[in-house]
Amino acid sequence: MICHVNTGVCDGIQGKLVVVETDVTRGLPNFTIVGHPSQIVSESKERIRAAVSNSGFMYPRNRVVVNMWPAELRKTGSHLDLPIAMGILGAGSCVDTEIMEKVGMLGELSLDGSTTRVDGVLPIVMCLREQGIRTIFVPDENYWEAVQGGRQGIIPVRSLRECFAVLQEMSNGEKPDICIPEKRNISLAGQSEKEISFDDVRGQSLIKRGMAIAAAGRHGILMVGSPGCGKTMLARRLRTILPPMTRKEMLETTMIYSAAGLLGETSAVTQRPYRSPHSTIGRAGLLGGGAYPVPGEISLAHNGVLFLDELPEFSPGIIDGLRTPAEDLEITHFRQGRAYRFPSDFMLVCAANPCKCGYLGDKTRECTCSQADIERYQKRLSGAMLDRIDIHVRMERVEYSQFSRGPADIEQGISSEEMKRWVDTAGRFRIDAGRNRPPGRMDDDDLLGAAEMDDETDKLFHKAFDSLALTPRTGMKVLRIARTIADMDESREIRFQHLSEALIYRPSEVF
Repeated sequence: MICHVNTGVCDGIQGKLVVVETDVTRGLPNFTIVGHPSQIVSESKERIRAAVSNSGFMYPRNRVVVNMWPAELRKTGSHLDLPIAMGILGAGSCVDTEIMEKVGMLGELSLDGSTTRVDGVLPIVMCLREQGIRTIFVPDENYWEAVQGGRQGIIPVRSLRECFAVLQEMSNGEKPDICIPEKRNISLAGQSEKEISFDDVRGQSLIKRGMAIAAAGRHGILMVGSPGCGKTMLARRLRTILPPMTRKEMLETTMIYSAAGLLGETSAVTQRPYRSPHSTIGRAGLLGGGAYPVPGEISLAHNGVLFLDELPEFSPGIIDGLRTPAEDLEITHFRQGRAYRFPSDFMLVCAANPCKCGYLGDKTRECTCSQADIERYQKRLSGAMLDRIDIHVRMERVEYSQFSRGPADIEQGISSEEMKRWVDTAGRFRIDAGRNRPPGRMDDDDLLGAAEMDDETDKLFHKAFDSLALTPRTGMKVLRIARTIADMDESREIRFQHLSEALIYRPSEVF
């Protein structure tokens, strides 16, 4: 008898339907798995055999053939243990095969038959739902992850024996008795930190204003300054003023972390990601890829912040590789004639020293670099990449008087609450104006349609375009920043003061 069981695998970050066919026929005892299985799946034979026997079932003493189709799709993951084991029981007439064809299942089995936590559950569950499969068995520990796509029809099981019992109840027309596991409030590692805010940053009003503009319009930002002036401190606090994640954004980000195996014991990503890779990271680590592509840091930062500290220390080729995904908001890898697409809608935040020693232009310390060293260091960043970062700002050293006093006497400048209010105001005004995308994500045609200016402002832009030698790309960057500032001011047209402020942050020689 042949038994069919529905399951799936992660293909990139997308779930793909896989049907496990199991046939138990006469012949010498043998266990064969075909259908492009990976080494992980091939090694599951003895684990499945022990799980079936230790769960109290009779393992077939015949020839067992398991086929997984579509055959051209590579099958990998220990979550295929449960569907293969249930397929063996179904082919041995232990379970109603008609019921088996209508449900989906996934889970790794221990030698004693208990299920254990696996990665990639949410993308597979979403795929099975799209295929019309409403009842899906998942490991008990993966239940709260699986229900992110909808709670109805998700059945948590703790063992192969429990899965078998639920299927028996379903075949008898009974409503299965499901035990919902207790929800554990575990946050993703690095996702929730102690309470931090921009109020911790003393002085630096210009960069605080620039950070608020960047958050309101989803602009990239480059901070250049001497060591110790607060670049990293500011970058870590950026996501505290970003709007809360929407339900759609939470689902998208959770699917990426689930497929990448980084979700851990948490059930969902509920706070905007903050990724800060080291400058020694390789191309595949930052952009994603590999023989079987996996998401890189730019995809793990999707809907969040990607912070590149000491930007010139990164490989120039890797940095230039950011240009296309930063504009297209996705990256595509081609492997073996197939395209794997990974989302990459992140806020790029960069920090750099002005030179190798870090003190070029510093008011208190002398730069020890030669002119050749300075030019060599600054040339590590291409002009094309710098043009794609909207906001450029030079940070100055914080004076002693700004942090030597007690907390009650500290001059905070712009408060974190005020910055958050600007961001929220810009978001509401943009939506009320009928613009669904922030200025940093708008197409050029849409931006020009929203960049209404009076004659005085238009003359200023014309003069700045010529005198500052702006290119069409940098000119559009200035308009995007001005549009964001106007949104923060709840103004339907870009006014003189909005454009004047935008020109302060224009892409230029900040080194």
